[in-house]
Amino acid sequence: MARKNKAEAVKRSTEAGCAPEPWLKPEVEEELELRLRRLSGQLGGIGRMVREHRKCEEIILQLASARAALGEIMGLLLEEHLTTCVAERIRQGKVEEPIREFARALRFAVRNS
Repeated sequence: MARKNKAEAVKRSTEAGCAPEPWLKPEVEEELELRLRRLSGQLGGIGRMVREHRKCEEIILQLASARAALGEIMGLLLEEHLTTCVAERIRQGKVEEPIREFARALRFAVRNS
């Protein structure tokens, strides 16, 4: 990400209540990016399977695998959000709002999994 874009992204996340620098621990950011690239490749492969008229069962299996991978990514990001953004806001004395926002995000993640 370009320096200006990263600075803008950090400003937006800070204004939204997330911890400033680093927003994500570098190793977590790398892990998320790796998993997202892997998932993107997997989805591309599923698209090829559809174009090649592969068996529906094979495609469904790959879709289930992709959904599980997305769930892992969601879990990793939720955990990081809780231990950085939410924890930082609680340390600042803002307790109810970050917990309510995290609960809403968790509900959304679970409902749509």
